[in-house]
Amino acid sequence: MARREVPKVLVVDDAATHRRIAGELLARQGYRVVEACDGLQGISHAFWEMPDLIICDVHMPELSGYQVCRFLKHSEQTRAIPIILMTASELSRQDRFWGLRSGADRYVAKELARDRLPEEVAKLLSQAAGSGRDGARGEAAPRSTRDQSSIHRDVGFLFDKLLFETTIASEARRLASHVHDEEQCLAELAALAGDLTDFRCLGVHLDGPESSTLHLFVHRPLSAAQLACVGETVGQQARKPVGAEPGSIMIRPPPHELLGEGLTEHGFAAHCVFPLRIGAASVGSISLYFEQSGDLSARLREHLGLLAQEFAPVARLLLLYQENKRLSVSDGLTRLYNVRYLRERVVEAHATYQRHERIFSLLILDVDHFKRVNDRHGHGAGDEVLQSVAALFRAGLRREDVPARYGGDELVALLPETAAAGAVALGERLRQQVRKLVVPAGREQLRVTASIGVAEVWPGCADGWSVLGRADAALYEAKHAGRNAVRVFHSER
Repeated sequence: MARREVPKVLVVDDAATHRRIAGELLARQGYRVVEACDGLQGISHAFWEMPDLIICDVHMPELSGYQVCRFLKHSEQTRAIPIILMTASELSRQDRFWGLRSGADRYVAKELARDRLPEEVAKLLSQAAGSGRDGARGEAAPRSTRDQSSIHRDVGFLFDKLLFETTIASEARRLASHVHDEEQCLAELAALAGDLTDFRCLGVHLDGPESSTLHLFVHRPLSAAQLACVGETVGQQARKPVGAEPGSIMIRPPPHELLGEGLTEHGFAAHCVFPLRIGAASVGSISLYFEQSGDLSARLREHLGLLAQEFAPVARLLLLYQENKRLSVSDGLTRLYNVRYLRERVVEAHATYQRHERIFSLLILDVDHFKRVNDRHGHGAGDEVLQSVAALFRAGLRREDVPARYGGDELVALLPETAAAGAVALGERLRQQVRKLVVPAGREQLRVTASIGVAEVWPGCADGWSVLGRADAALYEAKHAGRNAVRVFHSER
């Protein structure tokens, strides 16, 4: 094949004087110069001439140099051609930023062209030849057979695509304003995804250091098998099993509204999963499930991938906000709630009782002879015992219950919608579990027991904290009864 003896440089500038100056400067260096008087003609010449290098003015009517550069770097045929952007204005940080972000290889101010342009052109042509690109002194690149109208269509398509992608990115980032309200943030994400496509089910998995939660947004009822399919699909991307802990799958609308009785579908016609990554770290995933395989096109997959990419930092902020919130209301040793948070929730429960007569109970647990554990085995062993008991305590409660460390070795649980009889039954289960607990302490195996007091809110109760006072009195009675016992406060005493 014929070889190009003289490198060809395309100069794109709407000012004839600037084109002439650049052309003369390049011609003296031995380059062949082709000129274009605006951005659209520059794009056409780039495809028609297939130059070794392009020099393009930034500020031009209709299409700017940034747009020309972005378009050519997007096309498979022209993306390898080096591009130098030039401007007659003073080179600002913003100019350099947009120039390099649009794909330009160099940015040169026109007032410095006589000194810098030949040097930059020579460097880029040398780099292009050394990297194996079509270009300087390589085989002559074939001219494109594309006509002006097809280039016009491609320009319009690219700018529409960039506008669409920018809109998706902007909408996804806007969700960061709702990181303080997880439910609203994820609901708006689901609405945004719903604007892009008609999905059967959307899963948003948030995988934090302390919790792993799958949020499901369902447009049409699912079968139990389909629900299991979603959990399994998401679990393949997760660091820990999905749905292993109570309350780790949140479904909207509630399950009784979405699980269709009699549905026998076992899967979905199509689905896709996009990891939420910050660098190499995963913070979860977004998954969508469809009724028809044709619903998931390549273009939609690209848009959903962009949505996931832009939402990943928002997901990270959600997890950080939740973790900071958790730390602000948690006890550092046991990871149960602290007294301040317990007090707030007890006040709320009492107010609900006064307005709607919704009862609640309080349960207080105290590790028997805990001081003896610290004295004999050290405070490290005591901490191990307390952490183990707290883990049992938390695992034995419902999602709506509020477990807290009251102080020292005393743990408290607020039990909404629970009468004294139910609280006593829970207390008995906890007492037996603690009695069976074995905690390693060096070469020894420590065993402990617990005493538990229970009290229920009553008519005329002045405040919620008074209920805890009665539960504490019942605990005192359990201690005097020989410990390792459960007692309930009786008002007739």
